[in-house]
Amino acid sequence: MINKWTGKLSATEVFTKSLNILSNNIMDIFKISLIFYIIPSLLIVTISAFLGVNTLSFNVLSNFSNNIKYLFSNSLIFLWIPISILLCLIPILGNFAIVKLINSKLKDEKTIWYECIKYAFSKTGSALLLILITLVISTIWTFTIVLFITIVCIFTFFRGLPIAIITILALTAILFIFLQFIIQSIVNEDLGVLAAIKHSVNLVKIRFWNAFGKIALLKLVCFLFNAGLTMFAIIPFVGIILSTLITLCLTIFQHIAVTIIFNDYEQDPNKLEFKI
Repeated sequence: MINKWTGKLSATEVFTKSLNILSNNIMDIFKISLIFYIIPSLLIVTISAFLGVNTLSFNVLSNFSNNIKYLFSNSLIFLWIPISILLCLIPILGNFAIVKLINSKLKDEKTIWYECIKYAFSKTGSALLLILITLVISTIWTFTIVLFITIVCIFTFFRGLPIAIITILALTAILFIFLQFIIQSIVNEDLGVLAAIKHSVNLVKIRFWNAFGKIALLKLVCFLFNAGLTMFAIIPFVGIILSTLITLCLTIFQHIAVTIIFNDYEQDPNKLEFKI
């Protein structure tokens, strides 16, 4: 008898099924990606260039202050703020469209790709809510990490803690940072999956390894794979495009896999309704 709390698919089966769905629906996924990922990215780069902001170096410390001073001095900060919101909003809407498409394929529904796009725009409110939730959680977690590191530094310099304890505290701080990545990723992406398909999952009773354990393993593998391919970014222009496309493919792959995992738990009769 199948255990309804653990799901039917193993992590390996999730990977295999995700690859099959990705390859079988590559054209529909490409059309959605073109609208929500590729074209907006090109527009953002173009608008940023028009505003005089180098987006490729905007987050680089050496150019950050100059870019900010330029924006304020030219009163363009008010234009950059909505651009930044769109930069966060449009990919989340793309996530909704991708998840809607994949969820319909899993349930053998004949959903056309442009219906997924219309559905995604109807979820704009949910996307904005996810941005807000991610921002709040990220702020609280970052404050916690900074506070923890500050306390460690105070006790280290003024109390003279043993090296073993300092090492443990340093590893704990690294663990906090890793957990922030996982939590923020789950809120921003996987919670978005739940919101996109209006799925109902009992998040309390299911076993960690069989649900979020699979998701964490999936994210770790994709993260390491993506990190290993960042060497392509060294190649001028072509490398940046290639690296961006690989990151996009991995992101879409993760959405497919997470959708499959959540659908795997749909057999549970005692679901906890979770709607955004």
